[in-house]
Amino acid sequence: MMRASSSFDEMSASTNSTIALLPSTHIFLVFLMCLVAFAIMLGNAVVILAFVVDQKLRHRSNYFFLNLAIADFFVGMISIPLYIPHTLYGWSSESKFCVFWLIVDYLLCTTSVYNIVLISYDRYQSVSNAISYRTQHIGILKIIALMVAVWVLAFLVHGPIILVSESWNNSSVRVSEKKDCEPGFISKWYILAITSFLEFVVPVLSVAYFNIYIYWRLWKRGNLSRWQSQPGLTSPTPPNNCGPSLRGGLHGRKRSLLARKLAKSLAILLGVFAFCWAPYSLFTIIRSFLSPEQRPQTIWYEITFWLQWFNSLVNPFLYPLCHKHFQKAFLRIFHVKKQPILTQNRSMSS
Repeated sequence: MMRASSSFDEMSASTNSTIALLPSTHIFLVFLMCLVAFAIMLGNAVVILAFVVDQKLRHRSNYFFLNLAIADFFVGMISIPLYIPHTLYGWSSESKFCVFWLIVDYLLCTTSVYNIVLISYDRYQSVSNAISYRTQHIGILKIIALMVAVWVLAFLVHGPIILVSESWNNSSVRVSEKKDCEPGFISKWYILAITSFLEFVVPVLSVAYFNIYIYWRLWKRGNLSRWQSQPGLTSPTPPNNCGPSLRGGLHGRKRSLLARKLAKSLAILLGVFAFCWAPYSLFTIIRSFLSPEQRPQTIWYEITFWLQWFNSLVNPFLYPLCHKHFQKAFLRIFHVKKQPILTQNRSMSS
């Protein structure tokens, strides 16, 4: 995330006060930012706690959800809180703090993106190699190694170039005269193109491919299930033979339906990811071709990178919609009991 310009300050630069925003606006913005940060931490904390209360969630694919929740949690705990005072009043003259914030923010946001790719790849493996995926045992050490590898790769995308660019042009990673915290490569379009390619283009294309493949395979399996269930429904076979055939056909349809819901959930995840990241990636590349004096500092630029933080807010709410085990764990956390509908229906029918 390449920033941070004080566009909120510049919006009211026509006023000659040292504080560009009115006190009432300050209070509203601080409240809004704190609310977003708290919501991000709360939502992802619930996902993390789900692993504590429900051992059924400790499957390798769900560990990747845990890794994503950890990254998103620290976005709300570190990135936004450190950014709030400097958005309102500008960055201080301490460039080391600026470098620290840039590295941490880039690391957390890119880790979140790569976890989405890892989750999609794991689902892709569960469909393309279903038998080996179920039978193959992956130890906890290998799962942790994959989780750590995501963080290392995310750091390598931005961390080294931020540290190296600190020495460019007498410390290009600096707090400028406008009190903006900017990395040294903000004006290097070719570096921005590479980083955007690694943090957005490659992930979004990868997730899109995995989802298209999953839909294609599940569509074929859905047709096969319906075709296999037809003889049991139409052929005049004895009741003893027809019952298992019907149950098998219905079971196949149910599995196909659940698998399709899983693929749709990944498609929603992809759509949200693209919506949150595409505007900022395009905006920063366009701005890199302009001189510092020509770069527009508008509210829309501020919105583009807030959209990335918004992705960390909505991620936890996507999982309960797709996973019953997560739903049960969340209900246990909040001490909510579901009504035994199935039992009631059986008693009524009897």
